[in-house]
Amino acid sequence: DLDAACMLLGGVSFVMVLFVLVNTTDPERRRYAWKVVSNTISVFMAVLFFSGNNQVVEDFFGQFGLSEGTMVVVHFMHCFIYIAIMMLTIGYITGVFGPNKSIDFSSEVWVYADAMLVCFEEEVVGVELTNIRAEKRKDTKAKMSTTVDEKWGLEVSVIKKKKLKEVAERRNKAWSILLAHMGGFAAIDACGEMQQHSMFRTSPLTAFVPVIITTGIMSLVFAGTLFIRKTIKPIKQSHQARETATEAVLEDARYARSLHERAEMVHEIVTEAENDILSLMVSFTTIQVVRFLITGRLPGEEGEEEGEHFSRNILNKRHVFILWFIGVLLLGVAMLLARWLGIREEKLEEAKHRAQPGHAGHEGHGHGHEADAAHEAHEDHEEEEESLVARAAEVLMSTCAMCFAWCCLWGTHWAFLLRPMGGIQVESMDGRILMALTLSGLCYLLIFGIDQVADRMRESGAASKSIDKAVEAVVGAISVLVGFSWEHTFDGAVTVVSAQSDSHVDLIKFAMGVVVFLYLLTPWRKYILKRSMQLDEVQKVIEMNRRRPPGPSMSTRPSY
Repeated sequence: DLDAACMLLGGVSFVMVLFVLVNTTDPERRRYAWKVVSNTISVFMAVLFFSGNNQVVEDFFGQFGLSEGTMVVVHFMHCFIYIAIMMLTIGYITGVFGPNKSIDFSSEVWVYADAMLVCFEEEVVGVELTNIRAEKRKDTKAKMSTTVDEKWGLEVSVIKKKKLKEVAERRNKAWSILLAHMGGFAAIDACGEMQQHSMFRTSPLTAFVPVIITTGIMSLVFAGTLFIRKTIKPIKQSHQARETATEAVLEDARYARSLHERAEMVHEIVTEAENDILSLMVSFTTIQVVRFLITGRLPGEEGEEEGEHFSRNILNKRHVFILWFIGVLLLGVAMLLARWLGIREEKLEEAKHRAQPGHAGHEGHGHGHEADAAHEAHEDHEEEEESLVARAAEVLMSTCAMCFAWCCLWGTHWAFLLRPMGGIQVESMDGRILMALTLSGLCYLLIFGIDQVADRMRESGAASKSIDKAVEAVVGAISVLVGFSWEHTFDGAVTVVSAQSDSHVDLIKFAMGVVVFLYLLTPWRKYILKRSMQLDEVQKVIEMNRRRPPGPSMSTRPSY
């Protein structure tokens, strides 16, 4: 009765607190709350689905008595399958191939703009479309207007948006996040399998060698996917060539430009997903080595310790504080890298603005076609080199931020092992829930504090872009921390339920993972992820207005 009462009271309280957090009046804290919730659910779904798949793969290949080295290859192949599925899925949704190839992502349609309506951001059709004031006036330039709902007779705000492109971006985001997480977990298994080999588990230094090997292999694979993405990107046409082209050539150029935009979309999404895979793998396996260095014992493949003997005879408070301290140091490194990336982005934006035709500082008229072609080739080469540097910095920043999350997670786990809260063991279901709730509460307090500091820094005139990058790095790390603390809890719940069966435990766990994944996928993508992406877009507009110099606005208010 006590457990049921605690579950009821705690469940209702947790839902209400969550409701307050995602509806707070502060726009940035509200965005962070939605992002953490979205990332937590995505991690839970990905881990649950991957765990079932991975168990099936290990059971199937384990019956052949394969060596440890062969199983490492199997885990790498498992990872490569997720990467291949991710690229094919994103290419299909984006229209690089398949029936979506004919979709015009640049087309705009009217959608409902009232967030209180169930049909928010759905396309306006039927009588409501003809009732739009701008359509009645045949005002093709209007971006905002109103219509009258035929059923209730209410006036509703509508705006013009690239609806098809937004839907494609949201679907791409959803599948890239989930498949990147699964690919990262498979890479962790491959590296973890190597770390457990007798050749590498002798010392922390040798245990770090598999991290380097796995990073090299994944980098080679990502170089191959980059080459594939470049083959689908058509060559950009120069401005002079477009001016002298015939109508047929211009039609081909429009198609090439559409394909170029789709290829750019694929490149951006896949690059972000690959960075996530690499950061996830490197961060987890590196903290495995750090824990080995601190305690003298290498944790298991999934980070588990050796039970009661470990907590009583090896672990002490000094180990906990050392791990937490290392996590804070790595978070500081991540914030410094984020600040550097933010400053770099601001400089690149200024340089692009100065290079635009018609700008006072722009030069290049009268050089001729050959000079323009050479100039464009030189710019493309410089952009490619800059993008490689920026990508390496992004991966390092994300890795350091995730290392902070793993240090906090395992440091708190050690703290609960040494001193159970209320006598509850951390490996029990009650202990896992308590640890997840504790970390979630501390993470929100950390977000609140960082948001307050960021607001003060902006008011003092600090660079807005660098601040945003640093805050995003912290929020990303916190999302991982909260996500994996609850994943640890959910995984324990699935294990307990599946263990009620005397036989086919792995099959039941796999089936539960698939069912829960399919059940959560649509509401997460359509409501939670969608809301998180909407708030990100709002934040971009706010930042653009914040960085705009004082004076009259460059844009005019859309007509109604």
